[in-house]
Amino acid sequence: MKQELKFFVESLLIKTVFLHKDEFEKQYKIQSSLLAVYVATNATIREMITKQEIDSCQDLEQLKKLE
Repeated sequence: MKQELKFFVESLLIKTVFLHKDEFEKQYKIQSSLLAVYVATNATIREMITKQEIDSCQDLEQLKKLE
């Protein structure tokens, strides 16, 4: 599934960046329960999909429906 997920993320029409927890917290000064999806603009960052939502997905198709 990792390869399939990689292709899905690369197909999104937005710029994506993968950060490890320590990198994320250092860059954004936010404590987070990762794995989560955030949307960042020049001025703000907000959680778009929570860890709980991601964990509830049984497969990639369910994950795609969260977007």
